[in-house]
Amino acid sequence: MTRVGLALVMAVTSSACWATRISPSALTRYQASVRTAEAQGAQGVPAARLHLELARHELATAEQLASDGDPRAGLALACAQVDAEVSVAMAREALLHVDALRAAVDLLAIQDKGGL
Repeated sequence: MTRVGLALVMAVTSSACWATRISPSALTRYQASVRTAEAQGAQGVPAARLHLELARHELATAEQLASDGDPRAGLALACAQVDAEVSVAMAREALLHVDALRAAVDLLAIQDKGGL
């Protein structure tokens, strides 16, 4: 193997290893996304719970891929982030829906009393 070929192999190998490292701050940020979904009540909304479970699984997968040196770790982290965000959005939507239903019931009660 020529020196250029060896240098190319070394560069590709080192860049692949670099790409699989997950910084502690990035990992903390992704874990916080999962905790946010939990705090928003995602466990109580079936569709949100599904995305929360996916986010947890993808986060664990990303950690395993990174420890194995697999460059797909970053992709798994990105998927975890998206699923956590979807879970949060679905949980918030469910809470807003409940609030809207309560407001509609209150309005009907006021209308029945002749208030409006």
